[in-house]
Amino acid sequence: MSVIVGGLSGTDVVGRTYYFKKNYLGKIVTASTSDTWYCTDVYGYNETMNILGFTTQDKRHVFCHEIGHALSLDHVDSTIYSIMHEADILPVSPVSYDEDNLVYKWGS
Repeated sequence: MSVIVGGLSGTDVVGRTYYFKKNYLGKIVTASTSDTWYCTDVYGYNETMNILGFTTQDKRHVFCHEIGHALSLDHVDSTIYSIMHEADILPVSPVSYDEDNLVYKWGS
């Protein structure tokens, strides 16, 4: 996994995770979320976050959320307290719900 602090996203997107796989020739190509990934890139658009007035804590949430995607975690329902909540700025590190999902997907 690469974690990249970028500039502007060109939109109001503040973070994004890109997925890659190896094709039949062994070349690394873009993957979908349903593929088996070879590696991921996690982007945080620092200048976009600055323009939107994000605090250091908000930025930590964005990076932790995107790293959650790199670890195969999905967005959660708005009623669940999780780093994977899609829109609101909530925790800045995984909470028990996230930890349970990671153990479920990856083992202890």
